[in-house]
Amino acid sequence: MVTSCVPEPTHISAIIAAMILLTGGTGFIGSHLIEKLVSVNIFPRLLLRPKKETPQLIPGKSFDITVSSLGDLGGLRSAMRNVEIIIHLASSEQNWPDVDLEETDTGGLQNLLIAAKEAGVNKILFLSRIGMDKNSSYPVLRTKAICEAMIKSSGLAFTIIRLGDVYGQGDHFTRLIASSLRFAPGFLPLPDNGKTVLQPLWVEDLLSIITLLLEIDDFDGKTLEIGGGEYLEFATICKIIMDIIHRKKVLLPVPSAYLRILNLWFRPFKGSFPLPTIWLDLLAMDRICPLDSMSRNFNILPVRFATHLNHLRETSKAKKPYGGS
Repeated sequence: MVTSCVPEPTHISAIIAAMILLTGGTGFIGSHLIEKLVSVNIFPRLLLRPKKETPQLIPGKSFDITVSSLGDLGGLRSAMRNVEIIIHLASSEQNWPDVDLEETDTGGLQNLLIAAKEAGVNKILFLSRIGMDKNSSYPVLRTKAICEAMIKSSGLAFTIIRLGDVYGQGDHFTRLIASSLRFAPGFLPLPDNGKTVLQPLWVEDLLSIITLLLEIDDFDGKTLEIGGGEYLEFATICKIIMDIIHRKKVLLPVPSAYLRILNLWFRPFKGSFPLPTIWLDLLAMDRICPLDSMSRNFNILPVRFATHLNHLRETSKAKKPYGGS
């Protein structure tokens, strides 16, 4: 079995002495990153947006938390105290189209950069998407391109990682497909024959990359494109997940234009419709990079997609598709 070949850093907490501000810490990647950092005794400051619910963090651990939205410049200024590095993961992607993604994400980033420069923070790590393009018709990809340009012109030292589709416990990718298959009425509509080529990336491999960048203090203006070790068509991914969760459905090719119209009708019931519009956008083009992107840049051999889907087996009662963040 192919696994990650980078050894765990043994003294990373001594190397990363800088205060880190982490946005998006309650999201999929952010929550995994917190666990990774805490496991080596690094406790980042967490920027959490105001919510009625108490955030679920690691039990028994104390965190330095600032409660502020990215729209609150005063709150962001308070969050920057003694911070040297920002890891910016927060995004409104999962709330689109109910929010103006471009306005919320770029506006929030602008405030973050203003507060950072005022406080003398000089380093930022940002996660973008493979396929981002400021002229894209798709809000997710267009917004990421605008955010990249803002960071590059900010004057801060930066590293930008453009990602494929990241998967693991609690993801928005394989979990969505599995839930769609569980609740689909005998068939799953595949936009444009399911021929879109993707390059799924295991979250633990991504975390190894992030911690390595922090360990070597690599903020020299790099923009890296990182994907997993396989090119897989969307239809193939669906078939692999069907085998994992033991749900056999007919994969029915449907033009994406028809699915977009259906989404307009079903929008009030988006929790029960199997293919949200954000995924129609993301499946509109192949989003891949060289297969050796991880081994060449980080000496990491990526895992195989089909061998790291145990998180889909762990619950037989799934939420309806796209029913949570």
